[in-house]
Amino acid sequence: QVASSEEQRPVFSALIDARNETWQFCKFVVRGLQHFLGERMLAAYILEPTGFWSKRRSNTIVKKEKGQLQFEIFMLSSPAKLGRHIEMGQLAEELGGFLKYSHTNWIEIRISFDQFVGGVQQLF
Repeated sequence: QVASSEEQRPVFSALIDARNETWQFCKFVVRGLQHFLGERMLAAYILEPTGFWSKRRSNTIVKKEKGQLQFEIFMLSSPAKLGRHIEMGQLAEELGGFLKYSHTNWIEIRISFDQFVGGVQQLF
């Protein structure tokens, strides 16, 4: 049986590193994910802000937002706890995983991809 186009739509999870951010940042990103991806979001994993008051505020904000979201939120106090939710091979080394990530390489690949897509669009 062939899956419907609805079942074939990609589903996303987001990892938000808010350790050096504020509770307002968490709220802004979570609302953006809801607005732009909504039902296509599976979960958001948030590395909590490091300050005591920031943690308290972000937890309060997230609790208020949860009832309005179409995806689950996991607040994590440290990168070490990411391994409980995300495969280590999908986490960058800087977050305790095994994935070797180079932003420079990613940008180069992205530019090449965009050039390819632009060339294909010109053909059609």
